Amino acid sequence: MVEIKTSAEIDAMREAGRVVARALQAAVKHAAVGVRVDELDEVAATVIAEAGAKPAFLVTGLGEPGGAEHLSAIGALHAVAGAMGAPVGPMEGLWWVEDDRPGLEVPREQWRWHLLLPLPAAPEPGRLEQARESVRPTCAAADRVRVAVFTEGQCVQMLHHGPFSEEHMTLKAMEEFMNENELVPNGPHHEVYLTAFDDPDPRTLLRQPVRPA
Repeated sequence: MVEIKTSAEIDAMREAGRVVARALQAAVKHAAVGVRVDELDEVAATVIAEAGAKPAFLVTGLGEPGGAEHLSAIGALHAVAGAMGAPVGPMEGLWWVEDDRPGLEVPREQWRWHLLLPLPAAPEPGRLEQARESVRPTCAAADRVRVAVFTEGQCVQMLHHGPFSEEHMTLKAMEEFMNENELVPNGPHHEVYLTAFDDPDPRTLLRQPVRPA
């Protein structure tokens, strides 16, 4: 199926292309013998962040929330952030499945995710590798932490006050709003954890990027 893009979507894609071109040009200027790939990534991330995207520490994984891989990723993010002394925002998660079924019908061990700790600015080149090296002896997952930038555009969001097991009710309300306003998902399901995972009274901001149907 060929999807016809709207004028607004084409304009957004064109501007994104310009930003990526500037990021690549900056990376080329810094490329030299002895410069690591992660340093070039950080140079490009700075350019993209200056264009309005949000930088963050990121770990990508597969598995259920609270499982071994998920907890390992959380520990790595906090360890690296602590080593850098970086002020970070609340933990966030982008969730998706590679399956035709709705996400909540897919076994949790097949859920895919990005975990993020938002940063006020992209780190200076080399700082991430220094932090990873300093915590590597006690944090095996440190090398999984990288710097990424992302933006979402228009979103539908709603505060969920209660346990994660009851999120489906808030998600249903969001889905009904989207249907009423002729909106469809335009990216992974996004969660912002406003309280600690073990908080007895958790609050989670649920967010869904959308576009017109």
